[in-house]
Amino acid sequence: MRENEKKVELAVAESGFSPNFVARNLRRSESKTVIVIIPDIANQFFADIVRGIQFVAKKNDYKVLLGDSVHAVHQAKAYIDLVKTKQADGIISLTSELPAEVKEGINIPIVMACEYFDNFPVPTVRVDNYTATKNAVDYLLDIGHKRIACITGPMDNPICVARKKGYRQSLNQALIDVDETAIDSGDFSFQSGYSAFHRLYRQYKMTALFCFNDMMALGAMRASIRIRA
Repeated sequence: MRENEKKVELAVAESGFSPNFVARNLRRSESKTVIVIIPDIANQFFADIVRGIQFVAKKNDYKVLLGDSVHAVHQAKAYIDLVKTKQADGIISLTSELPAEVKEGINIPIVMACEYFDNFPVPTVRVDNYTATKNAVDYLLDIGHKRIACITGPMDNPICVARKKGYRQSLNQALIDVDETAIDSGDFSFQSGYSAFHRLYRQYKMTALFCFNDMMALGAMRASIRIRA
């Protein structure tokens, strides 16, 4: 038997045969591939998260397909369709910008990380955005700041709702009235942080600034440098 196996292996090597993984996956009903949907591949925030996903996936003999949705719901749907057609086994979504069918309930394996929907019966890995924001603003208050401005993200996003609540609660507990001119909005992008900082600079005398994500904070920092230059 072993001699026959060697002959087969030799014939395969000589012919340059490569196994048809698509056909194999269809037979097994699995692809050993998971899709990670991110909203913006240029955002460095997601790099460590994706690296962690890849580390765990490799340990379990899975491949990771990275899908950049560029904040477009139709692009996210295209990646979800790959799972429906058995080209991938499941989704890890780092964005809440997903088609309505997901929010209404969809019969595919999906886990949400970072972002989420309220009252959504899907496994979610996330931080306590309310408490994290409150702690951050508490720190600014503790080191002496009283005029703390804020750049929010899209307020239809549950993460932004929780973070704004934490910002307001921190100021309220310090007996500081929330000045609406101290709050501006962005869309999580570098440019929106840059533009929001300029608007805040004109309308509010801030001594500190809390931003809802790193990219907007970097944009605000760039704007502040330009203003001082």
